Amino acid sequence: MTALIGLSMIGGFAFLGVVFGWDLLREPQIWDKGQEVPIESFKGTCHTKISFLPLSHCSLNLTYRTPGGATHTTEILALVFAGMEPKDRARLKIDPENPDRVALSWLINRIAERWIVLVGLCLIGIGLGSLGFTALMKSLSEWRHYRAMGQDPHPIAVTIMGVRQIVNPNYAREYTFRYLTDGQEREGRQRMRVLKGIHGLPPEQWDYEIPILLDESRALALLGPRGHALLVPRSFYPLVLADDEKQKILNPTI
Repeated sequence: MTALIGLSMIGGFAFLGVVFGWDLLREPQIWDKGQEVPIESFKGTCHTKISFLPLSHCSLNLTYRTPGGATHTTEILALVFAGMEPKDRARLKIDPENPDRVALSWLINRIAERWIVLVGLCLIGIGLGSLGFTALMKSLSEWRHYRAMGQDPHPIAVTIMGVRQIVNPNYAREYTFRYLTDGQEREGRQRMRVLKGIHGLPPEQWDYEIPILLDESRALALLGPRGHALLVPRSFYPLVLADDEKQKILNPTI
């Protein structure tokens, strides 16, 4: 689900950039070479759709008469900084070859701000989407490691050194641990996912996946052929360890 959301965000904001970017490139050309026509009706609204960003989405409906006497109606969509909405009557120019293509003076005067809004919004959206997609790739990588280790499992005990709360790209708890392999001490980090987000409680109090603990400070991990260790979560069923198996992992020399 995270990957689908991430890919959807990347695609959606990329499409947004293409659509609005094309208008931003075309409008100055129409304004320079177009023909000014009188506006008969100017209606529309600007409102904020994204509450945490100071942006307004404007939908403007224009009715105007071409030099040939024909009446045209068109809708202009624009993203601007909040507070830059039109407050007076604007001038309008049309493309003589296509009267439906227009340029509005109010938007031409704010072309730089509109570029800033568009580029900034697309970067934020694509960046967030990329974080979600990266999180999925990391999860898939861990799944592949688990699958490979499951074919020739080598369980070891790792010492938990610390746990910290993670917010981006997804809420998680990151475990830092140390272990010995080939006579060398190594350090690993692994994030455990949210099992259940509880409404009304801060993320620190949500239910998270936790590793299988062997004693108060050590947890079960699987060691890969390259010396990479992965904590085994409690949901890693049907794995069940008897007491003597735990002791063999905790004390390999027994």
